[in-house]
Amino acid sequence: MIFSKKLKGQFVKVKLLLPAGNVSIAPPVSTALGQYRVDMAQFTKSFNESSKLFEKGALLPVKIFLKPGGSVNYVLMTPSISYLVKRLVVEVLALKQKRLTNLMLYKLLLIKMQQNSGTQIGVLKSMLGTVKSMQLNKYHIS
Repeated sequence: MIFSKKLKGQFVKVKLLLPAGNVSIAPPVSTALGQYRVDMAQFTKSFNESSKLFEKGALLPVKIFLKPGGSVNYVLMTPSISYLVKRLVVEVLALKQKRLTNLMLYKLLLIKMQQNSGTQIGVLKSMLGTVKSMQLNKYHIS
């Protein structure tokens, strides 16, 4: 998923969804950034280094700010709530449990609160809405 938008002046903001620690000089990175003459090797090396904090392969939303002359700044965001909930359900099934506990969801809340400036209640409502839209009714939340 590639979104780009020109900001004031010559700055360009590009939004990408990239796998943590696993970016290479291939699409979608080359497609999105090549047109702005970005040094792809340097960007991929830098991104892979900074995304080591996350599980390898986790899809991270990234905001990339391109300046004239090919210089790049980027902001890593935490994985989406749906990605985190899917991982949680896989862990629950691996443990042969049939329910998500409030403690499990609270741990996800803490992960998302690192990024969001909103309140815990707002993030929790968003998380519960995502769980509901994913039709996880058979995994009773208790």
